[in-house]
Amino acid sequence: MLAWLALLIHLAAPALPAAAPDAPVLRVGLDVSAKPFSYVDENGRPAGFCVDLLEAIGRDQGLRFEYIALPWSDALAQFGDGKLDLLANLNRTPERTRLNDFSTPHVRMAGALFIRENAPRVHTHDDLRALRIAVSSESLAHQYLRDHGLDKNLLLVTDMSAALTAVEKGAADAALTPRTLSLKTIRDRGYRNVSDSGLNFPDLTYTSHLAVRHGRSELLYKLNLGLHNLREDGTYAVLYSRWLGPIETIRESWQIARAHWLTFLLVTSALALVFFLQRRLLLRLRRQTQDLKTSEERLTLALEGSEDAVWDWDILNGRVNRSERWAQILGCRPDEIAPQIDALAAITHPDDLERVEQSKRNLMRDGYGRVEYRLRAHDGTWRWIFDRGKVVARDSENRPSRVTGAATDITLRKRIEAALVRSQALLEQTQQAAGMGGWEYDLRTRTIFWTKETWRIHDLPPADDPLPEERVFDFCAPHSREILTAAVGLAVTEGQSFDLELEIVTANSRLVWVRCIGRVELAGEKVARLFGSLQDITRNKKADEDRQKLQLKMLEAQKLESLGVLAGGIAHDFNNLLTVIMGNASLARATNGTVSAEALEHIETASNRAADLCRQMLSYAGKSRFSLEGHDLNALIQDTTHLFKTSIAKNAVLEYTLSPAPLQVEIDASQIRQVIMNLVINASDAIGTAPGKIRVRSFLKAVTADQMRDARIGQERPPGDYIILEVEDDGCGMSAETITRIFDPFFTTKFTGRGLGLAAVLGIVRAHRGAFFVRSTLGKGTTFTLALPPATGVAATQVKPVALTFSSTEKAEGTILIVDDEPQVRKISASILEKQGYTTALASDGYEALALALAHGMRFKAVLLDLTMPGLDGPATLRELRALSKTVPVLIMSGYSETDARKHIIAAPLVGFIPKPFTADDLLVKIKALTTQADEMTSGTPQK
Repeated sequence: MLAWLALLIHLAAPALPAAAPDAPVLRVGLDVSAKPFSYVDENGRPAGFCVDLLEAIGRDQGLRFEYIALPWSDALAQFGDGKLDLLANLNRTPERTRLNDFSTPHVRMAGALFIRENAPRVHTHDDLRALRIAVSSESLAHQYLRDHGLDKNLLLVTDMSAALTAVEKGAADAALTPRTLSLKTIRDRGYRNVSDSGLNFPDLTYTSHLAVRHGRSELLYKLNLGLHNLREDGTYAVLYSRWLGPIETIRESWQIARAHWLTFLLVTSALALVFFLQRRLLLRLRRQTQDLKTSEERLTLALEGSEDAVWDWDILNGRVNRSERWAQILGCRPDEIAPQIDALAAITHPDDLERVEQSKRNLMRDGYGRVEYRLRAHDGTWRWIFDRGKVVARDSENRPSRVTGAATDITLRKRIEAALVRSQALLEQTQQAAGMGGWEYDLRTRTIFWTKETWRIHDLPPADDPLPEERVFDFCAPHSREILTAAVGLAVTEGQSFDLELEIVTANSRLVWVRCIGRVELAGEKVARLFGSLQDITRNKKADEDRQKLQLKMLEAQKLESLGVLAGGIAHDFNNLLTVIMGNASLARATNGTVSAEALEHIETASNRAADLCRQMLSYAGKSRFSLEGHDLNALIQDTTHLFKTSIAKNAVLEYTLSPAPLQVEIDASQIRQVIMNLVINASDAIGTAPGKIRVRSFLKAVTADQMRDARIGQERPPGDYIILEVEDDGCGMSAETITRIFDPFFTTKFTGRGLGLAAVLGIVRAHRGAFFVRSTLGKGTTFTLALPPATGVAATQVKPVALTFSSTEKAEGTILIVDDEPQVRKISASILEKQGYTTALASDGYEALALALAHGMRFKAVLLDLTMPGLDGPATLRELRALSKTVPVLIMSGYSETDARKHIIAAPLVGFIPKPFTADDLLVKIKALTTQADEMTSGTPQK
């Protein structure tokens, strides 16, 4: 009767959509001998509950399946190797969960113990130790018996049917198998010696799932959705009834009838008579009974396949009937839960008791209620329960007489919710600590979402509503708005990420610097969403500015300190030069003015050397503009080290091993000169009072990426050829701790030091895109290595040879106005010019020069003008002279560098420069060049 009813319901069910013809075929692994779940029928085709269930899911979700029936071990192996897309009937275990994803259960069956008719009776689990139990090898039942120490007397068989057969034939006393499926097998095979022991196993529940490999989330979603739809439209119940039930305990009725045939005959006759007399009544009763049985079977099926724990409260007799799911949730036996409404109060969390009682009052008043609360399980853990109930019957006074409800274990959901809350709180705290917020720009709605920290950065209270895009751009400063607009445009059109530093104006009118990082999310080939982070970097920007200012101050302080160190060496060299000049001048006086050519050459050489020292001092002191020019590093080393040879320790020997070939580098000579001096002076200090050597080397070397990673400065520089300056000493060396601090400002190991030497080197090396290495061993010495990139296409700075000499026989004419506050400079300049044929007019300051210019009508061949004078200085005098005449050439002379001098004088034609001190040849060449240029401008034709 039930089979016909199932068939009718199945035929009456609405047709499900067929699988799409182009849908990919999914390979399904089936157990070839797991009837009725899966087997091969007499026609050689896969059949069973799992096959019909998957076909129904396929029609509902548009999926196509190919069924591969294999021995179960082979199916598991092929599934693990990726040859199968899913398994149709897999029990869930922790080991399998690590590799696979599981659908919601499609069959849930409680474990049961089936015993032989003449076997000893069992009342507790301990009674199992006296039995020989048949169990499927490596099944859930086998694992259960092992875990509970009941595996000492087992008969291991291949499957559930074999276990029940062993009991039927007396090979075993009992079999531990799934109750529902075992009852069907006993009925189908007609076993007479096997019956259910009635012993409960709360911890042994068979839950069969559809299984896919990790990563097949879309397939798993469709399988779960299909299962849900089949349960909703009744198809699942039809398939379950057709293949698996309903089941009820069967005792062989024929044996009873044979033993009591006379009684059966009388009863049968009486029933036939009653049936004949009350046919209509019995037919009606049968239909009602059948309907009730079908309803109960469907309810049983629904409860077995559901995760809910059902309860029914008969208020009149005060009893509550609870389904076995309650015992499974709490991890206890069903008989351990008392059948009263307040039976769970003792294990309810104290904080939830009042909420539960209030829900009960609402239920009795309103007819329905729901509540979430915690129950303490058998293992001591707290399980979250979502319970809901409804009044289904009332008495004559309309008071509730019966209430039915269902409860769901939501512990996992609560854990996930708590984890999400903790994660969100931690994210917000982390963002606040880092000053970093998040943002999202939805291109479909043209709205922007901010996290709390992003609102805080903008000095606004957090809000849940999204922002319109134009509101966000309004916060940007004008120059930053253009940058952000361009970056967002590229991100939208080309999918290009961005990383920007922007200046914004907050709601409180604060200027804030932020770092905005943006990434794109594609929907197909189009950008659908932009997202990223926003970090307040105002303090970092301010710290960078302060760091740069400190670096500049540190460099200046280091130069002052270095100049103090050099003072002794410079004074020593100047005294030597002055000795030569004064000695030769004394000889000239002693010989009544007769001066030999050799003495004059000595005086001139000494003077030129003194002028060189002055120029180097000006360059070193920073009185020349920072500029990168081509230099030969070897020449710079030799030119620099002689300045402080007298300042290093007397017991230290300075040795050079320089490259025989020129080493062209593009550098600022004054700064690299300072680095050389710092390294050599440090080496001298490290040697101390003991004899030692300072070795200075230069060479070209190919630096590898591994070697570059060992650099103290410039690890990010690319590998390749570098020009190397190496300063090595055999002094005291440094510890590892000292090496880590050598670049700290004001850190020093010297009593009198200021700790600025190597700190200044840090900025200089970075400015020159170089790298700096340090090797040191305590007691053995230290080696500092500077690596600079070779110059490309830049020639070394050289002095051009003069075109004229003092001994030229060409005579000049015209008047030269000489303006200088130093009498000796005026006299020697006049002597040089008059010897060449010029006449001169002398002025001691700017006012006197202007008076002479007016007196002569500004008819001068040229003007020789000092830059720095008291009263009306050089620049002011030049402006007044230019007001009188724009064609008279003016030659500026100064003890400062040309770069510094030209900062103070106007940029005009026919204005030249000559540094002090100068030779007669230098002066005459400069004057000749300016007057020739003036003549060409006046006549309009160049002169030969």
